[in-house]
Amino acid sequence: MNFGSGELSDWTANPERTTAPADRAAADVWLFGDSITGQTQEDLAERLAQQGIRLAYNSVGGRPTDATVAALAAWLDTTPAPPVVVLAAGANNVFDPRFVADQVDRAVGLLPTGTTILWRDAYVCRTTRPIETQVADLRNTGLVNAQLHLASARHPGLHIIEWYAFLASRPDLLAQRLRDGVHVSEPDGVTAHNDLVLQHLEPQLRR
Repeated sequence: MNFGSGELSDWTANPERTTAPADRAAADVWLFGDSITGQTQEDLAERLAQQGIRLAYNSVGGRPTDATVAALAAWLDTTPAPPVVVLAAGANNVFDPRFVADQVDRAVGLLPTGTTILWRDAYVCRTTRPIETQVADLRNTGLVNAQLHLASARHPGLHIIEWYAFLASRPDLLAQRLRDGVHVSEPDGVTAHNDLVLQHLEPQLRR
């Protein structure tokens, strides 16, 4: 089915950037995501470490939501979950926005009761593509994010980090924060992204 954003390229050969298994068990927070996570995870880990909070992360560029949840499941096969898990997946589902809700439900079902899940939603409007593709990207981003927000109503322990609303609230800063309508710029986009994540994460860790 053609949703207007094109097709997801083969991401399976992209490098995995991940924390060593020994560090997963000691972590206070797990983070899973795609290339945007790959851009931001080390800065986030450093900022959390300054507060004595340990972050373990796993990212692969281009990875869609189902494979991201599969990575979470693989960690859980060997390591108990920490108090908070952050999932930053959905941008690569604009090519086919169906079934995101199923993967959210799957992630919630994998984790023990009492685990807080923070899910950062998507913003995709690839400025290097024709205007009709940009329109499709935004429409499909909306379909992805709607499923995330509906899922949060079903699952009390699931909270959405509203990256889309954050970016849309300051269109004058959009080009400064995103270098191509998807990926964050450095350093401004990385800082803005992680400021938002920390606003949601820190209260959960103080509970």
